[in-house]
Amino acid sequence: MKQRPSMSVITRIIFTVVAFAISAPSIVFPTAETFPVGSKADAADDPTIVVNPQNPANSFIVGTNKNAINGGLQVYRLDGSIADTVADPAINNVDSRDNFPFSTGSGALLAGSRRPDSSIALYTIDQTTGKLKNVEAKRLKTVECYGMAMGYNPSTKEFFVYLNEKSGTIEQWRLFPTENGLVDGEKVRTLKVPTQPEGMVVDDQFGTLFVGEEDSAIWKFDAWPDQNRTGTKIDSIFKGSVLKADVEGMSIYTKGDSGYLVVSNQGNHSYVLYDRRPPHAFVGEFVVELRGTIDGSEETDGLHVTSMPMGTIYPEGALVVQDGFNRKPRANQNFKIINWKEIRESINLPK
Repeated sequence: MKQRPSMSVITRIIFTVVAFAISAPSIVFPTAETFPVGSKADAADDPTIVVNPQNPANSFIVGTNKNAINGGLQVYRLDGSIADTVADPAINNVDSRDNFPFSTGSGALLAGSRRPDSSIALYTIDQTTGKLKNVEAKRLKTVECYGMAMGYNPSTKEFFVYLNEKSGTIEQWRLFPTENGLVDGEKVRTLKVPTQPEGMVVDDQFGTLFVGEEDSAIWKFDAWPDQNRTGTKIDSIFKGSVLKADVEGMSIYTKGDSGYLVVSNQGNHSYVLYDRRPPHAFVGEFVVELRGTIDGSEETDGLHVTSMPMGTIYPEGALVVQDGFNRKPRANQNFKIINWKEIRESINLPK
């Protein structure tokens, strides 16, 4: 005769099912997608959002094509169409900051990690047309660069770029304007994580640099050069943890003094949210799935989020993620655009 399961077994089964339901990622859907990059295989990598202050609905997304032969930067409108293309092969990551004090007037500055010669790519963008312009006063040679991020210290009004290499070394450079609307830089500090990093982001308001050590952890450092150089782990990859290797793209969603650190949880094809304030508690996890003619996103490298309203379609901002497998229709890699309002509602975040 079959034995009936004991109550303790039934209780464990119920607990397991409930725990799985609680921990299962929420599902969101893309609102739009960009035109595919012009290179096959693993080419698209990292985006940044540049908000048009005069007409936010006419903002732009700048994405990298890291192909070593015909790669560069691609500028997209919010409907995914192409506004500009610049040939600058093998730029791996890109970031941006508004209101850089160019000698010719303030504007958006973009920085990228240029891998062929280990240098810092510097561009400005016409925030009306989306056209890019190189503004390097000279070639700034750095580490064998892989990931990068920008930062702005509101107290000193200084702009910085952070670049890392596969050894775990992170260099911090201060950027400053020169004549004729160009930009120069100087190395000010070196940091270190134990193994290979890539994704990084700076929380300007709180002066924090977050670094993703791909196979191990998320670290945070003091962001400014006169501060402590010792990092602190805020989460680690271990059996049963939400965080899965590789830890990839990172960005900050700001909401006054609150908000979220958004991380590409590449090994789970998902995205993880942490409180941007210490102790950086886990907030939620979501996946992006197919809706209509736009497929979801998997194996995401880079991402960028903004809380700035961008017209009626993105009233609470948007998240842009690289899609490692552009399947419908099958095409080269591209970037998916997700309405933040949909993310907020799927995880039941406060408005």
